[in-house]
Amino acid sequence: MLMTESQLKSIIFEEIGRSHHTFDNDPMQYDEHPDVDVEMYGNDEGMWSVKVTCTADSSLSAPMRKFPDEYSANHYAKQACENIARKRMNENLIRKMVRSILFEGLADDLATVYTGRQAKQMFAKHLY
Repeated sequence: MLMTESQLKSIIFEEIGRSHHTFDNDPMQYDEHPDVDVEMYGNDEGMWSVKVTCTADSSLSAPMRKFPDEYSANHYAKQACENIARKRMNENLIRKMVRSILFEGLADDLATVYTGRQAKQMFAKHLY
């Protein structure tokens, strides 16, 4: 099958102008965070119960609380999720900073190390 020059140009222009971005351009919701599990439901007392669990670190989890309406429950869940997400981001940044500081400080010392025992002594010198 032979194509004319105009057909070929239209195919090329279409491919150049095509957007390969995601089809789901909606913003990420607070309860879609990978480290967060949100349980929210109306209970038999006519109130709303919310429990926010951090799957990566249980110490960051928020306990179950009861609210008089769905709006208050959603607000609490959103605030708890934001809190967990920020702490997890800060924790990752702190770990990266500490790692880079240790590697920078240890790089010169480890250049002269030949055994595991010497490496352990050099590392201990930076900790204490």
